[in-house]
Amino acid sequence: MLVPLGGEPRTLAADARSVTVSGEVAAVAGADGKVRLFDVSDRDAPRGIGVVRAHPGPVAEVRFAGDGHTLVTAGGTEIRFWETDVNLVVERICGAGHGLGEDDWARHFPDVPYAPPCARS
Repeated sequence: MLVPLGGEPRTLAADARSVTVSGEVAAVAGADGKVRLFDVSDRDAPRGIGVVRAHPGPVAEVRFAGDGHTLVTAGGTEIRFWETDVNLVVERICGAGHGLGEDDWARHFPDVPYAPPCARS
């Protein structure tokens, strides 16, 4: 399947190690250590919506947990859990009381301009 991601069509079948779908989101585990997320609400035109840098080596397996939004990945000797619900992530960060500084933002979101989600008090 050819899917536009980052402006360039890309064949995922050759790189895919595992695929899982929850509702309208598909997650594709790659040999490059990344999990690519796609909006598959239009099955004829899936749209890339994000990339998780999940493991330093190949991602062997990816599945959505029973809650439908927590992504579980396995790579090397590790199992990792990733929250895909942006509202829950913002709630957790802002609820901790310290927000997200520019250094942390750059480490977690290197391709996204700094835009702290928590209201300043």
